[in-house]
Amino acid sequence: MLLFCSVLVAAIDFGSSDSGCAFSLRSDYESDPINTIHTESLGGNSSKTQKSPTVVLMNPDGEFAAFGKKAEQQYEELALDDEDKKWFYFTRFKMQLFTKKGLNKDMMLEDINGRKMKALDVFACCIEYIKNKVFKRAEEGVSNLQEDEVHWMITVPAIWNESARQFIIAAATKAGINPVLLSLVLEPEAAAVFCKYVAIRSSKDGKEAKLEVFESGSQFVIVDLGGGTVDITCNEVTETGQLQEIYHASGGPWGGNMINLRIWKLIRSVIGNATFDACMEESTYLKLCMLKEIEEGKMKMKSNEKATFKLPFEFSNKKIEYKGAEIIKDKIHIDPDVISKVFEYAIEQVCSHLSKVLARDETRNVKYLLLVGGYASCEILKETIKKKFNTYDIIHPCNNPEMIVLNGAVIMGHESRPIIGRLARYHYGLAVPSGLRIIPKKETTMHTEFDHEPTFLPLICKGTPIRIGKKVAQYSFIVTSEELTDIEIGILTCEDDKAPSSIAENSCNKIGQIVAKFPALIKNSKMTIIISCDETEFKVTAVIDELGHSFSARCSFLL
Repeated sequence: MLLFCSVLVAAIDFGSSDSGCAFSLRSDYESDPINTIHTESLGGNSSKTQKSPTVVLMNPDGEFAAFGKKAEQQYEELALDDEDKKWFYFTRFKMQLFTKKGLNKDMMLEDINGRKMKALDVFACCIEYIKNKVFKRAEEGVSNLQEDEVHWMITVPAIWNESARQFIIAAATKAGINPVLLSLVLEPEAAAVFCKYVAIRSSKDGKEAKLEVFESGSQFVIVDLGGGTVDITCNEVTETGQLQEIYHASGGPWGGNMINLRIWKLIRSVIGNATFDACMEESTYLKLCMLKEIEEGKMKMKSNEKATFKLPFEFSNKKIEYKGAEIIKDKIHIDPDVISKVFEYAIEQVCSHLSKVLARDETRNVKYLLLVGGYASCEILKETIKKKFNTYDIIHPCNNPEMIVLNGAVIMGHESRPIIGRLARYHYGLAVPSGLRIIPKKETTMHTEFDHEPTFLPLICKGTPIRIGKKVAQYSFIVTSEELTDIEIGILTCEDDKAPSSIAENSCNKIGQIVAKFPALIKNSKMTIIISCDETEFKVTAVIDELGHSFSARCSFLL
């Protein structure tokens, strides 16, 4: 983490479904890491949980109006008065950073009514609102608190690519957070760190705890079940108590939102597509009520029990011809075998992927599965995982699984190196442009010319350890053009097990570029590029041998 003496660490867990924020003072943390974390409610007076829906309302001029529960309530009032169409209402929009290809700063988001706004502005408004809430609350306990005394942490899914991570940094910067004082935290890693501290604390207090999960040499899997994504990380506890990956992070878009969508489609089919659509299009208010009913009802469902949802008055006692469902008064009752099929596909995606991860040689000594995230509260999901993975010790670390990532992010902000290494998810490499010629290393036979099929210069091989803060690759080049001031070196990835030899291969994907500006370099000048990796990003230094100077280069992943 950042090497500066912050007075306070503040974390923002910006989720697909719900968001939260928390902070703790460094002085308090040193005496009690767990119980001194303060959570700031974003949901207003009527909020039932410590987190708030990731919903933002913007006025007709595109200016911020409300966030979270307040945004929901205000928009419902607008919808009742038929004044909602001119306003912007964004919900469950975080996943677009995962699904969008060619992510850039000009990307647009569609709101609930199809109106568009720049995604960067929407994300920045949300982060700024949360940042200001946290800072105002923290000021009550710390007199004369300055913004440069706060270390900010923002959580991101482990399976997000470099473009999505850089987008969040850009949004946070636009929101007023100094990027020098900002760290991104991978959600399952934050969960692992928090679970470790809770287990150690419970053991010291004489309470029962699964402390053996975090003994030196122990291996475990974190299954972070969120609203948008499911992240799976495999970790081992080192002799120093730090965590390192034993298999690279993986997962997919199989979170709780997938269940919501499938329930929506089922109810739509039961009532009749045309009838249901007409009602939802006519009344935004009824649509909002239906979405909320599905979200809340999903978490309560149990296997072998009927699922019940309250319907809009317009559908009360509606006669239907759908086997396995009936409408009585203002509620739809769905038989267990029908509703189980809704969950079946999404849960099978999670279980199938988890089975593949646990079948690998690298994870053969794993004994524990830790389920965290808001979706981990879903009864049907928990029952299925327990049944399919009954040879493992399955642990639900606390009663509020949705708060684990947030609290873990706060702890990580106080620790210098809670995670000492990760494994590369892909092969990473460079594509060298014209104007440069590689100086081959003695032990390699790589091509030195780049006229036809440029060589894939490897940075990190898939599955190899990435030591945080350590150099991952270094290459030297000769300048072949008469004058060179701007250099752009492509950054490539490949998911194949075997690294490509040429960037012309179909399996290579350009994900970004290294951009560096120098004083004009004359022909035959020598330049060295040194690449390292911090918590979540690549860092690049360029050295001009003749000048004896080092220049910082930036990695740009937003096209």
